[in-house]
Amino acid sequence: MPSHLHWILKLDEKDNDIVKVLRTMKSYTATQLLKRISGEIQAGALPVHSLFIGNANVTVDSPAVQLEYFSKLAYNETDQLHRFWQRNSDVKPIESYQFLGQKLNYVHNNPVREKWALVELPCDYPYSSCRYYEKGVDWNDLRIQSLF
Repeated sequence: MPSHLHWILKLDEKDNDIVKVLRTMKSYTATQLLKRISGEIQAGALPVHSLFIGNANVTVDSPAVQLEYFSKLAYNETDQLHRFWQRNSDVKPIESYQFLGQKLNYVHNNPVREKWALVELPCDYPYSSCRYYEKGVDWNDLRIQSLF
């Protein structure tokens, strides 16, 4: 999604602290985003997926405007210059296959919803695991990367 992330994960026995996992993911991705946006400012480039260009539901700003926006979000923060992630996350433990199915269905259909209207079919969204489940696309082709 252009402004947020849906993540279904299974913690292993040794790293089962969801707060620690989320903190690490947020810290790492914020650092990488800052580096990338700063690099795009210097290069004068803004690589944006074609799904987002021209979509009335998605705003595409220049890298400098993006950096200023993230800086304003961190205003009054004592520990950071930029804010990329909300402090709180909507974490829900999955305790049944029915609940897992509901969440997976929600995640897969999010790019189709009227609010975003990024694709017509859930499996057409290139960053979705729907392509793996419905079309048998190899996990390595889903543009999903390990964060750690």
